[in-house]
Amino acid sequence: MLRWFFLIASMLVSLAALPESRPAAQLATQSPPPLQAETPIVLTMMAGETIVLSYRAQGSQLITVSAKSLEAPGVLDPVLEVLDANDRRLAINDDRNLTYGDLAETDAVIPDLLLPEAAVYFVQVRTFTGAGTGRLQLALTAAPPPPSAQAQPADALTRVLVSVPEYGVAEYAVQAYTGQRLSLGALAHTEGFDTILELLSPQQDIVAENDDHPDSELGLGERDSFIGGIDIPETGIYIARVRGYGGAGGEVELIIEREQIEPVFTPPSLRDPIIAEDKVEIGDVFEQTFNAAAGDLVTLIVEPQTIELDPRIAVVDFYDRVIETGERIEGNSNLPARIERLLIETTGEYTAQVRSYLDTAGAFRLSILHEARSVPFHEPTATTASGELITPGQTYRQTFAAQAGDYVTVEVRSQTIGFDPRLRLIAPDGDVLAANDDHGSSDPTLGLLDARIHLYPITVDSMYTLEIDAYDATPGLFEVTIRSLR
Repeated sequence: MLRWFFLIASMLVSLAALPESRPAAQLATQSPPPLQAETPIVLTMMAGETIVLSYRAQGSQLITVSAKSLEAPGVLDPVLEVLDANDRRLAINDDRNLTYGDLAETDAVIPDLLLPEAAVYFVQVRTFTGAGTGRLQLALTAAPPPPSAQAQPADALTRVLVSVPEYGVAEYAVQAYTGQRLSLGALAHTEGFDTILELLSPQQDIVAENDDHPDSELGLGERDSFIGGIDIPETGIYIARVRGYGGAGGEVELIIEREQIEPVFTPPSLRDPIIAEDKVEIGDVFEQTFNAAAGDLVTLIVEPQTIELDPRIAVVDFYDRVIETGERIEGNSNLPARIERLLIETTGEYTAQVRSYLDTAGAFRLSILHEARSVPFHEPTATTASGELITPGQTYRQTFAAQAGDYVTVEVRSQTIGFDPRLRLIAPDGDVLAANDDHGSSDPTLGLLDARIHLYPITVDSMYTLEIDAYDATPGLFEVTIRSLR
């Protein structure tokens, strides 16, 4: 069996290649100055500079962070980022995408960002492309976290006045929760004003729109707008957008009505697969970019189209860091190289790199599959047991309980030199759900011959079975670890 690891040197990143954004773990050691809630500060930006401040949340909070240029228009174009202590980018904004206070279009604002727990977070501000020198005002406001969907009153009603400019729009951020039904009304306060209302999803897709509404919901007139009965599929910030028919401007009362409904589970939509076919010569690297959001599970598969090719696959993040690698399991076969169910920790653009091993070359087919979204990041529960295959050809079996919605990782570590374990995950009906011989990943805690099934999604509450045997039927000792995320 041909085994291969990417050269360690391929995982080193030149410091000069890093962008201006700096990892939070590094920031924590540098003790950035603190940013206090409700206390705006004035900063002086120098060209190419990134200013970092820390914010200590005392518990779960909703924060809004803004960066307002105090210079003439066009001098400063601030960019805001919020990171947690684990280097995960929680939010980023360049130009504001909704009306907020007196911010200009090129100012930056991150509204209603949920900080999940008491911890130190980091706020970074820089200018777009690093250009510009001058002063800006950085402000942070904090509020208690929103109540859960179950705690929302059935008759919750919000009214807010917005001004629609001529040939423009007024936007209002609506925090909504899974398990709610949302209705929106746009009631004109300017005589003769004909409203048009849209509701945008957290991904900025149009969910629904309306111009005239003949009925009288929420006390609306015939030329007012109404969007009703929208069942919220995912918790997030939705945008209510109002404009005037024919480009007219006017004053509008936006009416937001929420009612609690029985939650209905709807699997979130997944991105379409990305398929690419090409070839690599000796020393070549093929690159394919793809976008992914924090919490996505992504599988990458490289299938050789010629028997001579021994492919390798790597995923590089937007800091040019190699975050995972994969290879073929059997060197003398035409099996694909793969990275199975890679958990994306930061939203952004990633690059899949395909290259050949040593002096091989040839054609291949690359598939990038979006398998799940909103996978949790917290520490999984883990159990570890020892096992042994005593006689040649023996199979070890172990059962465990799992619930629908769990993501299960199973690792088998050899405790005997030269022992090569193989692993299968068996469903309650006896079907093999997943199998692995050599993990082929860059996990440094696993040996070359160890086996791993990574973040397998459980869909049915039941007892599941692990089957472990040896590649060459030899006896040996091993350790089995089961990790469950929920």
